[in-house]
Amino acid sequence: MMDPLRPDAIASSVLDGVADGIYLVDRDRQITFWNQSAERIAGFGRAAIQGHSCADNVLVHVDVTGRGLCRDGCPLLATMNDGVERAARLWLRHKDGHRVPVRVRTAPVRDGSGAIVGGIETFDDDTALIDTVAQAVTTIKNLEEMAMTDVLTGLPNRRAFEQAALGRLGDVHRHEMLLSLLVVDIDRFKDVNTAYGCGAGDEALKVVGRTIVGSCRSGDFVARWGGEEFCVLGWAEEPGEAAALAERIRALMGASIVYVGDHDIDITVSIGYAQAGLGHTVDDLFRRASGATMTAKEHGRNRVAAA
Repeated sequence: MMDPLRPDAIASSVLDGVADGIYLVDRDRQITFWNQSAERIAGFGRAAIQGHSCADNVLVHVDVTGRGLCRDGCPLLATMNDGVERAARLWLRHKDGHRVPVRVRTAPVRDGSGAIVGGIETFDDDTALIDTVAQAVTTIKNLEEMAMTDVLTGLPNRRAFEQAALGRLGDVHRHEMLLSLLVVDIDRFKDVNTAYGCGAGDEALKVVGRTIVGSCRSGDFVARWGGEEFCVLGWAEEPGEAAALAERIRALMGASIVYVGDHDIDITVSIGYAQAGLGHTVDDLFRRASGATMTAKEHGRNRVAAA
């Protein structure tokens, strides 16, 4: 009898043709199968995943609050324990580092006697169903009516950012959580407008906004501050996470291209970041991060600097 957790060539071919990502685990949570759609959505090839335990936190699943689930709260493990199918909206970490929103469904795998011998999880990319800033603005009601959206990029605007920053600073004061602010500034933005026209500048702003959002975690707040500046508010468990996020945004932006007619325009950004502390105000935090951004520009652009 074929092992249900290790599909044969025919079964593998069928599962590889499914649009959803699919993976199978045994009772020890070792991944025994990883289909081609899972590779496409998560970026990890089969060889990099099969044989590893999902408890190794390879995909780093988190919920809407940013809470890690692979070691505590895994829906697939819960399904294997009680046999109940589950559905959830989570965020996995793509091989490239950015967060991918996914809808997951879990089900138990049983042997001929009905005993649960493993589990199966299917997941699909939920990006199309989640506006790029949905998680950032769920706490802001009637966003357009309150004039808190940047019309060009669809991101929260400066007013929305200031309110979000004020609320998160309150959490810092109450819970002593680590909060960082990143100021992202497009390098030589005026040169883009001069050489290719304002339409090219608008496209650049849209591409930068999307890239920043795609680089961030589910709990981060991204806004367009104004002009060629964007801001990111992010929680962190370790001080080094702000630097890592800034570097990821810088690197992914450097690998992006703005297409305008027959022109392919390379865009880079300079990023400064600052860590919030007890007693800091929104103005204090922005002033320090913005100053670090200027330092990054003065040292050659396409760089990250800390306040």
